[in-house]
Amino acid sequence: MNILCYFVTAGITPPVSFDEIDSCISKLYEKKDMYEKKRDDSIKNVENRRTNLTTKIKEIDDKLAVFKPAEYTKGQKANKAKA
Repeated sequence: MNILCYFVTAGITPPVSFDEIDSCISKLYEKKDMYEKKRDDSIKNVENRRTNLTTKIKEIDDKLAVFKPAEYTKGQKANKAKA
């Protein structure tokens, strides 16, 4: 019974005879290809957003570097006098 639920969830009519198996397999491959294409598109979108956000962060860092003192731009902490 659980296997039939998987077919229904995928939107495919489960095969009830041997004649329907080939068409069911082809529909399953079509669904698989569709989901792989969606995954690839999603990966491309994530990569594009990552590059866009990286460039925006770099631009913001460059703008903020103008306002930061020289000691912070080098990545060094200010020297503190010990008592």
